[in-house]
Amino acid sequence: MPPKSTQALEEAITTLLDSLSELHVSMELRHDSLVAVVSDIQQHLAAIPTPVTSFSSPAALPPLPPPVAAKPPSSMQLFDGSAVLDWVFQAEQYFAFYQIPVSQRLDAISFYMKGEALRWFKWMFTNRQLSSRDVFVRDLELRFGPSSFDNHQAMLFKLRQRGSVAEFQAEFERLCNRVGVAPPSASAPPDSVDGPTFSTCDCLAPLSRGAPGTAYQGPLFNCDEKFGPGHRCKAKQFMLLLSDDPPDFFDSCPDLEDVPLSLEAALTDGVLFQLSPAAVSGSSSPRTLCLRGLIRGHAVSVLIDSGNSHNIIQPRVAPFLSLAESSLPSFPVLIGNGAALHCSGVCHDVSLLLQSHNFSVSLYVILIFGADIVLGVQWLNSLGPFLSDFSVPSTQFAHNGNWVTLTSSPRPPRGLHPSLIPPFSVHSYPPDIRPLRDRYTSVFSVPSGLPPHRPQDHNIHLLPNQSPMNIKPYRYPHFQKDIMTQMITDMLQEGIITPSTSPISSSILLDHKKDGTWRFCVDYRALNAVTVPDRFPIPTVDELLDELHGASVLSKLDLRAGYHQIRVAPEDTYKKAFRTVDGHFEFLVMPFGLSNAPSTFQSVMNDLFRPFLCRFVLVFFDDILIYSNSWSSHLAHLDQVLLLLQDNYSFAKLSKCTFGVATVDYLGHVISTVGVAADPAKFQAIADLPPPRSLTKLRAFLDLTRYYHRYVQHYTAIAGPLTDLLKGRQHQWPPTAAAAFTAPRRPCCVFRFSPFRISRFLLTSPRMSLRS
Repeated sequence: MPPKSTQALEEAITTLLDSLSELHVSMELRHDSLVAVVSDIQQHLAAIPTPVTSFSSPAALPPLPPPVAAKPPSSMQLFDGSAVLDWVFQAEQYFAFYQIPVSQRLDAISFYMKGEALRWFKWMFTNRQLSSRDVFVRDLELRFGPSSFDNHQAMLFKLRQRGSVAEFQAEFERLCNRVGVAPPSASAPPDSVDGPTFSTCDCLAPLSRGAPGTAYQGPLFNCDEKFGPGHRCKAKQFMLLLSDDPPDFFDSCPDLEDVPLSLEAALTDGVLFQLSPAAVSGSSSPRTLCLRGLIRGHAVSVLIDSGNSHNIIQPRVAPFLSLAESSLPSFPVLIGNGAALHCSGVCHDVSLLLQSHNFSVSLYVILIFGADIVLGVQWLNSLGPFLSDFSVPSTQFAHNGNWVTLTSSPRPPRGLHPSLIPPFSVHSYPPDIRPLRDRYTSVFSVPSGLPPHRPQDHNIHLLPNQSPMNIKPYRYPHFQKDIMTQMITDMLQEGIITPSTSPISSSILLDHKKDGTWRFCVDYRALNAVTVPDRFPIPTVDELLDELHGASVLSKLDLRAGYHQIRVAPEDTYKKAFRTVDGHFEFLVMPFGLSNAPSTFQSVMNDLFRPFLCRFVLVFFDDILIYSNSWSSHLAHLDQVLLLLQDNYSFAKLSKCTFGVATVDYLGHVISTVGVAADPAKFQAIADLPPPRSLTKLRAFLDLTRYYHRYVQHYTAIAGPLTDLLKGRQHQWPPTAAAAFTAPRRPCCVFRFSPFRISRFLLTSPRMSLRS
């Protein structure tokens, strides 16, 4: 019989198996019931009709209404244009606190504006200028904010307490908000009562200082040098460029300090002129009217031009019509190309008849070309409202209660106007000269390329221990910039200049020559100041003229850009560097303006013509004079000189040369078969000089007459009263000075020396008559 414990275990297992069987039966019954329920639900759903709308596409969903922001419980202060920075900060805080979307802030901002600010917003919104919030804030600060040129940081540094503590604190906080200075920490020392200073500003906004090697190494703002320990900027220099050649604008302007009160008042009451190209040159324009008028029974041509500021009459017309001319202080009238015209007077109340209508006009006397009279805005303003039709062309206005219509005369066919054609001259040479000219055409041609090296190539010897010169460029008139650029281009093509990397730099200027062209000059004054001077002797005019005894046939040659026919030593080319608006360049030939250039050039010319000097050739720089006793010998001499120039690669300018004449202008004198005479034009210039009205003009007059003092007896005593005027600052004109001004101007216009082979000669002058 098994133990009792085993029997009990088997009974327990049997009981568990019975319970498991009953559980399986119960689960099967529940499953069958659930399947029946689900089947009923499916049949019920199948009986329900399906809607047409499909939910597979998001586009089929109905649009959701836009979210409506809740109205904030409190209102923001309205902006009227004041305290814009504070209002912008308040608006940002307001919209952020009430969680107004960024996309709606620009639309809602107009509800918080009024007055001038609202009108500005309306204009910007209507013109679609407000594209985003950032654009709105930027334009708002530009319109109503403080000036961007205010240096708030400097104002903060200079802030001092001058009132109460509350006022000082309010100003301090306002500036800090503009500068963006962080508040001091609790450990920072307290601010002084006097406000922040350079010693306490580190507590307000500490700055991180870099290493010494990270300091700025570029050129400084106040000078072109680099910064370094112990650097001190050089004192600023004011540079002024003066030119004595046309346009003679500064020469014609009197010094106001030395001008009498009456003349000074007349100048201050002057008017501003504006001349149009049609009025100055006489060229036709579609916006002008050309008429025929009558003045005192004489026909005159009249140009009506609205581009001209005043009424003008030509100087030749006023005396012909016997018009009363009121004198005015001569003043220049600038025109667009940089030249200057001079007004000498005005004719008041001139009766002008235009197409049966009489007008009273005032006319300024100015040298112009084309029409005899120009009516400008000065006359048009006196008419009142007028109607112009330039298709006819005609103008209509009311005059003396009646409507007047002025119709332009038929215009001539378009072509070249004589005033636009540059002047020229025709040279006639003796028949025997033409073969020589044709044989040596290369001498009169334009050189191409660099001249050959010579033993006298120009050298520049500098004083020891000299730093490189760097001169700031001058400001040039606008019309000269194109001329300068063209000259640079031509010189680069000719090869006489080349781009430079030299540490030396000089400025340039243009000089107007007698033939109407421009001379390219470099301001080498800084270089000349440190150059060792050359002591080569330059001949004097008197020594040269003494060699002309017995001459009966004369010819004169003028070299073409004589300095440019001499090379510069290769080791010295960098010293002549210059800069323009087109870049940095240096000369490979000898330029104008160097202190030793005349000595070098005269040395080259003396060596070149040494076999002929003082025999039949005189050389003074680039002016070559050939003189002979007979025509046959002169042809032989001229042939030798031209051959010598051709062999030595030298060039002359044919337009400035004279061949086979009996009279020639040379070095300011007139040389003829009779003898040597002074240039009449120079004496005429002295005779026509007006009384000087300033110390500057007085010095110029004395320098001009002092050259001819040897031909005026007792010149020093006569000019004494004028010399005494230079000792005082006030320019007064006593009677003795007037007599002294007239006396030196009365030497004869031509004084002659007979040929020097005659031992006796006669010198004539209104002041003396001496026989030797």
